Formats: sequence, structure tokens, C-alpha cells
Amino acid sequence: MRSRPEPLSVALVGCGKRKSDIQANQPAKELYTGTLFRLSIRHALATASEVHILSALHGLIFPDDRIAPYDLCMTQVPISKQSEWGRNVVAGLKEIYLLTPIHLVFYAGQQYIRPILAHLEAEQGYWTWENPLEGLDLFERVTWFKEREARQTFPES
Repeated sequence: MRSRPEPLSVALVGCGKRKSDIQANQPAKELYTGTLFRLSIRHALATASEVHILSALHGLIFPDDRIAPYDLCMTQVPISKQSEWGRNVVAGLKEIYLLTPIHLVFYAGQQYIRPILAHLEAEQGYWTWENPLEGLDLFERVTWFKEREARQTFPES
């Protein structure tokens, strides 16, 4: 009997409101400058096989994708458009990972996670996911990352 391959660990990091003052295109991982984003992306890059950033404007992006600063967060996106955004993120994941089983780890707020989960139900059993920050407020999220960082040495990003 053939065993199922281990799922690939894919971290999804929520974008941040605070952005670089540089008005030119730059790698997404450098565009967002908030403390929570910085801790999230550093942790994700150190612990997951693959990392993507969830952008309210661009959807699913790679950390090295070059984008310009913008002023939009998911709370400003109408509910009907949030559903479309979530569908597009899941479609992007399917395109990238094709038939690869993946384990999604969310490092984002519920406003980013909910629209994605609404379209992941069809993948249940093949794709798995977790939200280790669920129920934590901003301060607790920062603390969660700092505690893990104190136990590990993560590369500078």
C-alpha cells in the first residue's frame, strides 16, 4: 500500500498597514514595516517550506514579489469582494501547488483567513490548515512570536 506523501508546510502571512516610505516597487517582505508583520514573516521564513503574503490589494504574493506601497486593508473591502478575494487566493494556491498536499499555517487576522477558509472546504482531507494565533489579540500575537524567537535563531529578513 502506497503511503500518502507528507504535506508541504505553507505559511500565509497577513500584510500590514504600516508600509515603507519608499514609493517605488520593492520586495513585499520589505514593504510592510509593522512589528507584527516583521515577526510573522521572519518566523514563517524560518519554519515553513514555502511562504506567501496575503495582500488585501494583490491577493496571494511571494515575499520577493516587487510591489509598490498601497493603502488598503481587508476591513475596507466589501464582503462580496472579500469572498472573491478568498476564491482567488485558493485558486492561486491550487495553481502553484497543483496536486501537492499542503499544510497551511495562517499568520494573519480573521478578516484575511475567513474568506480563504470559505473556499477551502473542497480541499478538506487533502489540504490541512491551522491558525496558531487564533484568539490572540495584537499584543499576545507579538508575544507569541517573541517567545518562539527567543528559543530559536531566525535569519534576519
